[in-house]
Amino acid sequence: MKNKFYITITILASSMLYVCSQWNNKDSSQWDNNDSSQWDNNDKSISEKQQIIQYLTAQIKTVEPILTINDDPNWNETVQNYNISAHNQLFSYIEDTQNISYNFSKKARREVYLALEYKKEYIESLGKIFDKIIRPFGLAIDNQRKALIENALKEIRAYGKNYYIEIFKLLSAKKDNLDSLSTDKLAILKTKLDAIMQIKENISQTVKELHTDYNTDKEVVIPPRKYWEQGVNKKLKSVADSDDLFKYIKAKTKNLKSQAKAINNSVSDIQNILKLSEDTI
Repeated sequence: MKNKFYITITILASSMLYVCSQWNNKDSSQWDNNDSSQWDNNDKSISEKQQIIQYLTAQIKTVEPILTINDDPNWNETVQNYNISAHNQLFSYIEDTQNISYNFSKKARREVYLALEYKKEYIESLGKIFDKIIRPFGLAIDNQRKALIENALKEIRAYGKNYYIEIFKLLSAKKDNLDSLSTDKLAILKTKLDAIMQIKENISQTVKELHTDYNTDKEVVIPPRKYWEQGVNKKLKSVADSDDLFKYIKAKTKNLKSQAKAINNSVSDIQNILKLSEDTI
């Protein structure tokens, strides 16, 4: 009888030890798995964050040389000889400017240069095209031509100021503090920048086409005045006249206003994200 009692006690003790061992192993395994998963997620987040920062830094570097030129107080506009600042040339139609040589219009002119990335060939080409639109009319330029030129300059300036100054200049100033932003905020910032960079690329492509088409005397389709008429093929530099160039420029710049507006609408969102980073300005 006594032997049966001891055998029963031994079996119960062994069973309890086995069960405890299983629970300990299970808890340990769960802890190890959770711990490993947590570290993997952290590593993934850190890796994603650094990739976004590296991407943003690379974009900043492409813009900084242009900002350096724009910030240079010793940059000499006169020696560039763009040939667009004489009376009744392109800069005669910058909004609120009575005389393009006045100092108060310098900021406006440089916003145009900035939008065109200070590329002399593009600035000169646009000047020549607009000059052909304006010159035959002298002071008697009609309201349609005047409005086209004034609005084009207005949107070009707005695009240049918002893209380079309001967004990328601030981004450049904050580049050493991007790490203080969360991965989610950086991802949002990247998405918004990608969107405006695509718009900028579309604008740049239009400017490049204007420059190339004009200087290679490309035969292009001049849009008709009335929608039921067909366009006419003409060489842009040697054949197209003032009317032709007016219609051509009007068609090529039809999206400029909406493009400039889209970039302007992104300014406050991007600036608000950057304000969350550690302030070193």
